[in-house]
Amino acid sequence: MVNTAEKIFFTLLLFFCCADIHSENYIEYARIKYLAKEAIIDENTHMASIYFDSLYNNYDFMYASDCLNAVMVAVKNNDSITARKFILKGIEMGIPKKMFIEHFCYKQFLENSLNFDFWNGIPKECIDSLRAIYDSKINKNKGLIFKIDSLSALDQKYTRKVNISKFLYRKKWRKQVIANAKALKEIIKVYGIPEEKLIGIVEKFNGYGKITENKEPTRNTSYIMLIHYFSDPIDDWEEWKELLYKEVVKGNLQPFQFASICDFVARYNIRGDRTGKDGIFYNWWHYDPNETRIDEVNKRRAEIGLPDFNFNTKWYDFNESFRDNDYRINNVVFTNRWD
Repeated sequence: MVNTAEKIFFTLLLFFCCADIHSENYIEYARIKYLAKEAIIDENTHMASIYFDSLYNNYDFMYASDCLNAVMVAVKNNDSITARKFILKGIEMGIPKKMFIEHFCYKQFLENSLNFDFWNGIPKECIDSLRAIYDSKINKNKGLIFKIDSLSALDQKYTRKVNISKFLYRKKWRKQVIANAKALKEIIKVYGIPEEKLIGIVEKFNGYGKITENKEPTRNTSYIMLIHYFSDPIDDWEEWKELLYKEVVKGNLQPFQFASICDFVARYNIRGDRTGKDGIFYNWWHYDPNETRIDEVNKRRAEIGLPDFNFNTKWYDFNESFRDNDYRINNVVFTNRWD
């Protein structure tokens, strides 16, 4: 839960001094984002709106899923001005207009909850202009997108094979995973890690182009390749750790992604005098088997902008309670959820 002292502190921080503090540091962005989510769990959508407004006012780039959550908060508050503001921000971040109209819970959520028309007063030229901003940014990195997608295709090709038979394909899979990580490391050193902020979101919701209810509009190809790389012993973790932490600060890698990678390192692949048993967990993907170290885990999480471990369960339970009103379009089941 977000306690009263935290609310007062962050509200004052947001209104008076966040412009200087938060301009480049996405760890601070994450802290505010998760305070917004805590407020959503507490059904304090007015406080959540304050936090999302802070992100809007102090960061040029917002993650697509945060724009979607901010829209839903505005709908809960029956706030047409804020809802439109975050819809337009979401379009600038790459979310296609059709997603708000057709996909996920947003169609049902918006239609059933609003006393106003989302699109009234928003000219097509405005939407096209915002989309052009996104396309222009992404088009600059077309070569990089092609490179990452090519590496990811190889990663998935051998991952599918190794999932069928580890005996036949384990060595080939691991060889490809290591080659991909080596290529990715050099890309990161030059450009940053190619994830959502750098190369945009993926608009198809799975590899077959079908709509699914449990996918966000995001891009996680580099992240998944690294998860595979850190699923086995490696020798260069300290270099990777420094490299990836810098990407978290810049917003190229999200804190939960960094935490997940660290959890794989802690569980599977530290060589030398450290082992998975005594590894440095963040409890985002894999959990520290020693439950007495939960305070240490929470301290690490706080350092990179993540909420304490209890948040994971609370957010899951909140979404489960929100999923009660599933609905169908053309026999496809859509599930209400927050991202």
